[in-house]
Amino acid sequence: MQWFNAATFVVSAGIAILEISSKAMRIGIIMITFGFLMALYAVLIYYYRLWGLYHRKSQIYYDPIGPILMTIGLILAAIVSFTY
Repeated sequence: MQWFNAATFVVSAGIAILEISSKAMRIGIIMITFGFLMALYAVLIYYYRLWGLYHRKSQIYYDPIGPILMTIGLILAAIVSFTY
């Protein structure tokens, strides 16, 4: 659920970039889209794990790829938001 904070930051930065600079419209839209995808990923993983716990499934709850990709995207979003 902590990914919602990161998604909120990315969406907020994208909206701020859209409002400040008309030249960076494409970057703002990309950041907003990425933020929504982060939130969607967080919700899907949350409910997948909740379902597994509720049904006492023996499944792997460790996600080695998702957090790495989302962290890279968050770092890129922060760099872009600070440079524009």
